Amino acid sequence: MRAIKIFIFFILLFSVPPVWAAGNQALFSQYESVAEQLRQHLNQFEANCAPHMEVSAVEECKTLANRITNEEQRFNELEASIRTHFNPMVNCERVEATESYDELVTESARAVNGLSCSEEEKARTSASCAKEVGCAVGSSLLGVASSGYELLAQFIPSLPTDCINSDNNCMTHIVTALLKSVWSLITGVWDLIKMAGSWAGDRIVDLYHWAVGAEDATTNAQLAVDQLSESQFDQIKRDPVAFFKNLFNVLWEGIKEWLKTDIFCEQWQGAPHFGTCVKPYTDFDCMSCRTMIAGTCAAAGVIVAEVVPSFLTGGGLAAVKWGSKGASGFAKFIKASKAFRTVVTHVDDLSHLKAIRTMARIGETVTRTITRTRTVVRFVVEPALNLLKRSFRAVSRRMRNLRNTSAYAATMRRVQWFKNTRVVRLMSELNSAHTRLHRAVFHAGESLVDSTVERVALRRGARALTTEARIALRTSPEAHAFKEAYQHFRVNSNNEEFLRLMDAPLPPGKKAIFFDVENSVLKPLNDFVLEDKGLADAVNGLFYKSFMDRIAKNPELASKLSATYSDYKSIRLMLAATDGDEAALVRRLLSETYSATVAEFSSTLEAAKLGGLWQNFQGPLGNPRTWFLAGSGQTSIEANMAARAARAEARVQPHVPMANFSDQLARYYQEFHQMENLRGTLEGIEILKTKGIMQAVEGGKHILSRETIEVLRKIRRADFASESAYRTAIQSRMKKLFAVQIEDHVIDGMTRYFDGIDGFSPPIFSAGRTPMPFDQATRGIVSVDFAGLGTDNAYETMRALARVESKGVEAGPLVDTAFRDAKAAQDLVTSRVEAAKISFNQTARRIGGEGSTYFSGDDGMFFPTQSFSQPQRHALVSELGRTNPGQFRVTFVESHFPDGTPIPPKLNSQMVVKAENLEKSMRKMFVGSGSSHLIPPTRANQLMAAVEFYPTNIAGAGRFNLFLGGNITDQERRIMERAFRMVVAQEHRLNTAGTVFLPPAVGAAEILLTPVPAN
Repeated sequence: MRAIKIFIFFILLFSVPPVWAAGNQALFSQYESVAEQLRQHLNQFEANCAPHMEVSAVEECKTLANRITNEEQRFNELEASIRTHFNPMVNCERVEATESYDELVTESARAVNGLSCSEEEKARTSASCAKEVGCAVGSSLLGVASSGYELLAQFIPSLPTDCINSDNNCMTHIVTALLKSVWSLITGVWDLIKMAGSWAGDRIVDLYHWAVGAEDATTNAQLAVDQLSESQFDQIKRDPVAFFKNLFNVLWEGIKEWLKTDIFCEQWQGAPHFGTCVKPYTDFDCMSCRTMIAGTCAAAGVIVAEVVPSFLTGGGLAAVKWGSKGASGFAKFIKASKAFRTVVTHVDDLSHLKAIRTMARIGETVTRTITRTRTVVRFVVEPALNLLKRSFRAVSRRMRNLRNTSAYAATMRRVQWFKNTRVVRLMSELNSAHTRLHRAVFHAGESLVDSTVERVALRRGARALTTEARIALRTSPEAHAFKEAYQHFRVNSNNEEFLRLMDAPLPPGKKAIFFDVENSVLKPLNDFVLEDKGLADAVNGLFYKSFMDRIAKNPELASKLSATYSDYKSIRLMLAATDGDEAALVRRLLSETYSATVAEFSSTLEAAKLGGLWQNFQGPLGNPRTWFLAGSGQTSIEANMAARAARAEARVQPHVPMANFSDQLARYYQEFHQMENLRGTLEGIEILKTKGIMQAVEGGKHILSRETIEVLRKIRRADFASESAYRTAIQSRMKKLFAVQIEDHVIDGMTRYFDGIDGFSPPIFSAGRTPMPFDQATRGIVSVDFAGLGTDNAYETMRALARVESKGVEAGPLVDTAFRDAKAAQDLVTSRVEAAKISFNQTARRIGGEGSTYFSGDDGMFFPTQSFSQPQRHALVSELGRTNPGQFRVTFVESHFPDGTPIPPKLNSQMVVKAENLEKSMRKMFVGSGSSHLIPPTRANQLMAAVEFYPTNIAGAGRFNLFLGGNITDQERRIMERAFRMVVAQEHRLNTAGTVFLPPAVGAAEILLTPVPAN
């Protein structure tokens, strides 16, 4: 996005008539001087103050902020002078430079305002607009050179000669409006700085009042995105032309309202465009098309610099970032949105808590807008950019034919001259500084509301009921009876038998039918709605019991059931039927059984009187009928993919029937091609390959590296209140890892590519989850976590899908191949992990003697039967470090306190997690590029850090030691030890009741000499 804005900014500046710069050298000298001072102070503030705004407010930063504010005021004065001396044009007719831009626009509106026109005249005006817009756009784009119109005439000979001339150059209007928006941006950002961090204290309410106060009293227009329903996006594939026509009509209505009260306002209170419009233009539909174009051109600068970024980066809350105009749009959005009106009714009983009431309004709006924006980006922005790209390529081919003409050469010389002017360079640097300032500083102010926004948005039910009322619901006799009845239900399944049969051939004439039903909202349901694991288990138990009882009572289904699989969130069935009518009957009965289960499930929950816990949540969380989603297919993977595809329907429909994979083929076919196009686009960005962000695979193609995938897996979109905050977090981590600042649009491309891969990742099947018998820990615990399993699965899936040949392949075969190869890639990773388990087990037993080893998923435990000394522990780490050190995350935990008291099994489990988290935090601190204190990612994967924890009491105090593995250098040892000490001091000092003891060194010799605490 940032690169696009800068590109547009240059295009606009290139089109400014040379007389603007030539006639005002003195004014420009002052302007450049203030711009340079402001740029330096912005950079200084960003470097020295922005990172610390959430921690403390130093006097130096306050002084610097005041200085920048004063310079900004001077900046405003210079801007006013520039606007006064500007050489404007209105209605495509030349005017004298002595007239101000604002006066001309106002006079133009007044001249038309009193006219009346019939419906026929309005229709003729509208019909003429296509040609007029073409004239204005074409003339403006090539108006940079005196010979540009000659070039345009050669390029588009069908246009009339009176169209191709400099009178139609309306870029001057865009420039003036754009400059005004830049000033508005500075003002708005610094208004937020004054309220940021500890400088302002509790200023959440002030932030809201500031936004509402910016609203124009004469208009109540809302953002166009609020007028779009979710269901409209589902129509795009069926009729994209009609959809886009409707979309642009909606957007135009919003722009038209804006033009009435801003661009064509007849009377201002205060400075034009900066004050309040007290007399808006009232007869817009009678305006001639050329006059309308003049106003639209003036509005375009503001759209580019303000509305579009606000709309695409998060809607309501993001609009506040862009200054007073953004605040006005934010206030209008808040006032007009249905979400605002709904939330107000839920917080009336909390009116005495002013901050809660305010954030309830903001939180609801922001959450819905972010969701809508993601949909807009996916279905609107991407197709539009693809169309633009194809159009640009077509124009480029035509332009190359004119490359040898004198007109082309003259145009290129003029462009190159303007690019090298000092004004353009300074404005480019200033624009970049503003972008960095927004990223570094606005998030400090945004931190005042981020956590509250997320909490209020997710816990909407808490606004309908007090905490005491929610507790009363969860502890009521009905809730207790509900838990007792269902929380201990377990499906009678045989996962090993299911895994054996699901890929086995069937007898001739038989057809396999797979069914998958999952709790698609289990985690947020547990964390935010039920807030009780027992209730969550009971919810699962109720649905699964009802469903399996119905299967057992239906002879047509029970007789054909071959195998059943179950885990903590899903049930999977395999049935065998004769191909043809019998198979169709089985599918129909499965669908009916699922629907009947949903109805019974919903009514049982109502009888338990628990509805108050979720009645005020929006989307799937607020509707129990969409908690469990089902799908069917010819394979278990197809059934699971169909169930996952139903999530999109659940966001907009009150009830979703069982999804059939065959109905999803077109969707997956399209998504595969979109994903491959994204991969190809990223592959063309050279710096991603040179920095190791993308890696080469077979066929000369490139995919995301494991390190990049790990970043995208760990930084989750759901953890951030806005898309921009999510993007910034990824940029920060990538900059540390690869020493490069990645542009916004590249980050967006990588996240969409990663999300697309996740959509093709097959489900993970497990024969069963083995509980770890911590009661066997009599001589300590050796724990192993096979690091990066999820990352390896994603990497190998990307690698497999990049090999799939898609050109000319139809939907069915292409999707089948994609899923088959993705499953094979996952099986490859699983085989590696199984080999690693064998290696760990054999090494641990060879060094530590006899003992029991247990594995569950990607976790393992070795319980030695004799003392496992520190020399033996170091030998184990050294041995594992010779093969694949980055694959093993090993921790050592004692089984007794120093006084000989056994450590309770539950506490032992917590200590293992504590030691693992220390190693993860260490790696996050020392892995990176561009600094002598960091180890590059590829090198860090060849090193191993094993954590040893000696607890001293039941409260959690203790001492950490560190074992290093791999061929490590002395410099790397110092880096890792530094990270080890810092993490312990920062993350564990306050989590224990006593002191954390650090060993004097982490080298092998020192480790071997460390005394062993008494058992």
